[in-house]
Amino acid sequence: MNVLKIDSDVGDEFEVEEMLQAGEEYFSKCDLTGYFEVSGSNVNWRGSGFDDVVKRIKSFDDLLQKFSTYGSYNAEIKFYPQKHYIVCRISHHDCPCGSFFYFDAVRKKRYEKLLEEGEI
Repeated sequence: MNVLKIDSDVGDEFEVEEMLQAGEEYFSKCDLTGYFEVSGSNVNWRGSGFDDVVKRIKSFDDLLQKFSTYGSYNAEIKFYPQKHYIVCRISHHDCPCGSFFYFDAVRKKRYEKLLEEGEI
């Protein structure tokens, strides 16, 4: 397991670039097809969530763009390359206790089925 901790308000340009490079390396070890089944819990101030939505996620930067907020936030991202799985906790103004996102890489067989069914 690899862990990245991010504070959007702290860090100079070099630290941010270094973090993005590490995140990209960890992400690429978890990615199989460019698609992930994503679920989330405690996603907003009401504590709502969602289950198993298939999303195209091309890179670590893409993951941050889709699942972080535009304001200040803190994140802890755990990468499990052997399981092709990512867990992300992001805290921000609307969810100070943290939103949780779970990314399970879509395997090749499931990817082919989704393509065949026109789901992606």
